[in-house]
Amino acid sequence: MIATSDCLWGVLDGMNEHGLAIPLAFGGRKVVGEGFGISLVVRYILETCRDTHDATEVLQRVPVHIAYNITMLDRSGDYATAMVSPDREASIRHLDVATNFQGMVEWPEHATFFDTLGRQRFLEQCLRDPGETLETVVARLLHAPLYRAINPQGWGTLYSIRYDPVRGSIRCLWPGKLWEFSFRVFEPGHYTAHYQYVPVHIHGSHFLTSDSVMTLTIGML
Repeated sequence: MIATSDCLWGVLDGMNEHGLAIPLAFGGRKVVGEGFGISLVVRYILETCRDTHDATEVLQRVPVHIAYNITMLDRSGDYATAMVSPDREASIRHLDVATNFQGMVEWPEHATFFDTLGRQRFLEQCLRDPGETLETVVARLLHAPLYRAINPQGWGTLYSIRYDPVRGSIRCLWPGKLWEFSFRVFEPGHYTAHYQYVPVHIHGSHFLTSDSVMTLTIGML
């Protein structure tokens, strides 16, 4: 698989040799419970599953400790979004867009601050607009409201990735920077992006939007 690693052993998003691609998003709930870290679960799925059906079965039986939304797309075009939480069973939905809420907003301050509903509506409109193409939708990832520079307003976009399960290709995107590779043509490498560090407070909760430097090192697992 080719993936974005997290804490050395976990995975935030990626695609495996069978064409199964998975990104994840925070689920927008405060609940915390017993279960695995989601980055370990995503890595396990990419290492053991061949398609969306396999992945949904894993997410229905493996517990997680925080709420997350995991969208899955395989080479056949089958897709689903699993909304998982430690306090209830996973909800598998035929959704091709997921931001930071699970059916209904349960943390209004967080949803407002991160424009969760606004980004969801914008993405849905793009995907339903017959005038949009794959390339125009991908280009929108680098512009507002989907792309946010990390600034004193409190948060921002670390990176955007386009996965192509049919061709087995990946494009990492930043404004002014494109990094492309695939299973067929692959060269290990790294890219360092610099971000402003901004502490954020949301009604008593504390967030750190990013480190000052983020280095992506690409390798084949």
